[in-house]
Amino acid sequence: MRVVLQFAVAVAEYLVGLLVLAYVACTGRRGRAEARAGERGSGPRPRCREETRLKERGVGKPLGARLVAVVGFTALSLSGCTYLRHRGEDAADMFDMGVTWSGKPYLSLHMCLLGLASVGGGEMEGGFAGLGNGAFGSQRHFHRNVGLLTWSRCELAWGDNFDPAKPETIESFEIGPVGWAEKPRRKPPYAFACTKYFHLGFVGLVNNVRFAEIADFLLGWTTFDLCGDDGTPPGSGDWPWQRNQPAQKPDSPSTPSEPRGAEPRYPNP
Repeated sequence: MRVVLQFAVAVAEYLVGLLVLAYVACTGRRGRAEARAGERGSGPRPRCREETRLKERGVGKPLGARLVAVVGFTALSLSGCTYLRHRGEDAADMFDMGVTWSGKPYLSLHMCLLGLASVGGGEMEGGFAGLGNGAFGSQRHFHRNVGLLTWSRCELAWGDNFDPAKPETIESFEIGPVGWAEKPRRKPPYAFACTKYFHLGFVGLVNNVRFAEIADFLLGWTTFDLCGDDGTPPGSGDWPWQRNQPAQKPDSPSTPSEPRGAEPRYPNP
């Protein structure tokens, strides 16, 4: 999904640049043609109002001034391309929605209330197809949940770089009033999230809403990066007040995902 967004933005920037170059070339030729016509007297000389209007539009300006304008627009376009790419990445992080399947039967039923409380539980390890962890497509997926209303523990992982038998490769966190009091420190991606899973037998559904990432997307238009994930692999961001601190081991095991295309640390089972 991120690759598609980046390609679309790049094509749009390229087309806009071509339009600007064409406009500059056409207005420059028209201005020179009108000037030559006035010198030869072969046609009516433009009125003062028309000449003023053409000058305001940039017609007749030196070539150097037009080149400076084009170069400035190109530089702005390059920075704007990065800005829009980050907004697209933030949009892809807001939800996890798709279907799951497994090679053996699992039972998982977990519901939450705005991330404040949850009920249910179960686990599942298998495949996922849809929008998950900021990427659209199919990938490995694992989740394990225990919801007891005021205290709930959630574990999940995406992609090829995890092993359920190795806790350091699994994202884990608690929700609910008791869970927040027990372990208040957590990574941004699922710090404020409502996770919902339904897997019966060999197939199921995932529908997660990630409130912190929604806030990050909205604030990102002002260039404020709440989750610290602009230009980084999914799940590797930090809160603003943690970015200048030395790296510390989190209270609950959690490691960021590796970049797309990296060699898996743990092979598929």
